[in-house]
Amino acid sequence: MQVLIAGGGEVGTRLAVFLSHRGEKVTLIDSDKARCEWVSKNSDAIVYRGNVLNPAVLTEAEIMKTDTLLVALGNDQIARELIRLAKSQFAVPRVIGVAKDAINSERMRKVGADEVVCSEDVVLGEVKSLLHRRGHRVLYHGGGEDYTIEQVSIKATSGTLGKKVSVLENKTARVAGVMRGGKLLFTNDKMELQMGDEVIVIGEEAGVSRICSQIEAQE
Repeated sequence: MQVLIAGGGEVGTRLAVFLSHRGEKVTLIDSDKARCEWVSKNSDAIVYRGNVLNPAVLTEAEIMKTDTLLVALGNDQIARELIRLAKSQFAVPRVIGVAKDAINSERMRKVGADEVVCSEDVVLGEVKSLLHRRGHRVLYHGGGEDYTIEQVSIKATSGTLGKKVSVLENKTARVAGVMRGGKLLFTNDKMELQMGDEVIVIGEEAGVSRICSQIEAQE
C-alpha cells in the first residue's frame, strides 16, 4: 500500500514511523525543516519539505500513485482545501482526515473525505464507555451526527435472556449482529438471545440507549 501523509505533527510523524516500519511505502509532506529531518532520520518514509497545497509538490510526492492520503494538518481550513484538491484534481481513491472536533469532521466529509478520525468523538466514546456498567461498550459515537454503535452483554440476570432478538428493535435503532462463541452472527426473526451473547446495537443515540437498557434490565 502506498500512503501519502500531509502533515508532520504528532499524528503524522507517528504514523509515518509506524507504517514505514511495517513495510508500507510512505511519503510525508511538511513545511517544517526540523520535523522533516526528524522523520527522515527515524523512519523509512520519503520526506518532502514544501507546501501541501502546491500541485508541483504533490505531484513530486506521487499523489497520483497514492492509495491513501492521510491529512493530519494543524490547520483545518488548509486540510479541507487539500482534501478537495486530492479528490477533484488527483482522484485519490481514499482520503482520511484528522479533525479536532465534530464540526470540522463534518466539514471534511462535505469536501470529499472518505473517512474522518475526530479526537472529540474518540474521547466522547471513551468517556461513555467508562460511565456505562461493566459489559457495555461504546464502539463508535458520531459526535454531531447523533449516530452510535454500542455493544452490550447478555447476562444471567438479563430480562431479555431467552427472548427473540426482534423484541429489541425500535424505530431509530436495531440489533445489527450478535457475537457468540467468537463468531459474528447476523440476526433473524427466530434468533433467541443466550447468556454470554455480545449484542451489537446501531442507530440514533436515544434508540440505542433504549435497547441497551432493555438488555441490562434484570428479570
